[in-house]
Amino acid sequence: MHFLKFFNKNIFIILFILLFLIFNYGITNSEEIDDEILKKQLKMGKLKKYINEENNNNKKEEELKEFISPINSIINKNKTNNQLNKIQNVLEWNKYRAPIICGDNEWHYFDGFCYKLIIGKFNWEEALNECKKQSSNLVSIHSEQENNFVGSLSTKFEENFDNFCHGFWIGMTRKYNEEMEIFKSEWSDGTLVNYGNVPKREAFHIPPWMGGQPDNSGGIEECINSCPKLGCDNWPQIFFNQWNDSRCLIKLNGAFYLFNSPVKI
Repeated sequence: MHFLKFFNKNIFIILFILLFLIFNYGITNSEEIDDEILKKQLKMGKLKKYINEENNNNKKEEELKEFISPINSIINKNKTNNQLNKIQNVLEWNKYRAPIICGDNEWHYFDGFCYKLIIGKFNWEEALNECKKQSSNLVSIHSEQENNFVGSLSTKFEENFDNFCHGFWIGMTRKYNEEMEIFKSEWSDGTLVNYGNVPKREAFHIPPWMGGQPDNSGGIEECINSCPKLGCDNWPQIFFNQWNDSRCLIKLNGAFYLFNSPVKI
């Protein structure tokens, strides 16, 4: 009975203490939740700022590309025109000086060598033998400038363009070495292959090769031919002195064969 009297007197105090503890816990917990929300809001704000900056940077980069692209086109066009003009000047010079240096009008001089074009119908080995009859060799090409010059000689025979869709033979062979698992390229005149060398199996589009070449189709394309700018059959007019690997035994109908012979000036 005494206990009940004590409990009745103090029940309000006990309830007050419990309510105070519950309220205080709620405030503390609410403050912690507010802190977490604030932290997340700050992180979201930083993330949005970063995304906006990245978008702005990407936009600026695209605008810069759009601005630079036409400039690069003009530069590349001027570079190509300059190269073609130099080759044209060489060809003009050849009309007067090459016969004196190289012997007759059929030979064309470029950078210490004489070149000759022959229209014929030969496979690669036959073309090489024709060269040797004239104490020369199939052409070896060691730079972009020489490749452009060699191709430019074919423009002298534009009336025959329809006859050589597959271009003309050059002196390169490219054979697969099973032991080393690479393709070994060689020039028929024994000079170093320092231009157009592709030792891997995969097809490339690395100048001076055509797109997807060399591909060694059928495992038997070991001899190299070059195509000047031309268009025939279903071939678009996109080639300009680009190379292709072919079967050595095919005969390139009406193609050009180029010869070079070192000369002393």
